[in-house]
Amino acid sequence: MWVVALLFVFGATVFLAVSVWRDVSSLRVIFLDVGQGDAILLSSGSNQLLIDTGKNGRALLSGLGEYVPFWDRTIEMVLLTHPDQDHIGALPDLLDRYRVSLLLSADIPEETAVGRAVRTSVESHRIRRIAPFRGLSVTIGPGVTLETIFPEIEMPFRPKYTNESSVVALLSVGADSFLFTGDLPKEEVVLPERDIRVLKVSHHGSKYSTSDVFLDRMKPEEAVISVGKNSYGHPAPEVLDRLGRRGIRTFRTDMSGAIVYECPLAEKTSCSLIRPRL
Repeated sequence: MWVVALLFVFGATVFLAVSVWRDVSSLRVIFLDVGQGDAILLSSGSNQLLIDTGKNGRALLSGLGEYVPFWDRTIEMVLLTHPDQDHIGALPDLLDRYRVSLLLSADIPEETAVGRAVRTSVESHRIRRIAPFRGLSVTIGPGVTLETIFPEIEMPFRPKYTNESSVVALLSVGADSFLFTGDLPKEEVVLPERDIRVLKVSHHGSKYSTSDVFLDRMKPEEAVISVGKNSYGHPAPEVLDRLGRRGIRTFRTDMSGAIVYECPLAEKTSCSLIRPRL
């Protein structure tokens, strides 16, 4: 059963979306290998939430085909962190193959070709859209939540500064937490201090993110870099050095393929890394 409830608080910036996945005992967090781009699947039985799509429809659908039951043609939620092609470009391919129940995304811009293609696809499939900003929480199971912690409000689209508006989400499950940062630069400016288990390294390992200050504030045990062949120098040697000096175990999709964690939905239980096997 899929339940969505909306709560509006007059005069405040609180907006809460609650979803409940019934009869589930574990959650998989899967950093799909989609080349130079982001696509992260949260999957439990026949329930799925996808964070970004990458730009390569074939790579996305191949990854989903491996981890989503073959008979399941519904993705319950899709969260788009920001409107760059390597994060939203494969959405039309996804919508042609799967039914998406709810889209969590800022207003999709029409100023770019990819924005127009994605917007047209969303409108033609009549996908319901909610803008994700601080105060939105998705409850997946007992004690398991995905909370958006940035931005404070829906940010206007600025073509040259899309990364600065990236949605940042924190998944809390059992004893662990996963931080998904989109392409946000200078994360230490906007994120509160907290210890996390797994960091999705921002902007594919760009040298303009994942600073010393940020890593010392968040203290991740492990890091995942979603990256493919590129001309930008991602991941930057400086970022790899900062992670290595702190003993943060780091995985890359271009080297290991999909990175998969299995998380029992039980209080104070840790997630297990099941791919790649160490």
